[in-house]
Amino acid sequence: MSLLWFDTVTWVKRRVGGRDRYGNDTYTEERVPLRGVSWQSVDSAEDDDQTRDTITAHYRLYIRGLVDVEPTDAFEHRGIVAEVHGKPAQDTSPTGRLTHTAITLRYVRG
Repeated sequence: MSLLWFDTVTWVKRRVGGRDRYGNDTYTEERVPLRGVSWQSVDSAEDDDQTRDTITAHYRLYIRGLVDVEPTDAFEHRGIVAEVHGKPAQDTSPTGRLTHTAITLRYVRG
């Protein structure tokens, strides 16, 4: 295993489990550990206004092979729970074989 694929994350699979009394979806969570992935920092920004400071950070998660990720899912790594942001990319090698799924994640605090 190369040094690029040494991280472990927890995949928080969120699926619609029912509806609340107002008709809004409620979700159930299934937590699945994934080993041999790569968690990379992309950027972060701080927005401070009169009422509070907000930090937004983006990460990129690389998982080998095809992964069926939903927009409601999240991934946890070292205490950071970041939500799926956008559509995951399915990347292939020059031979056309799928090598990994790249997922953009967003974390907001504040």
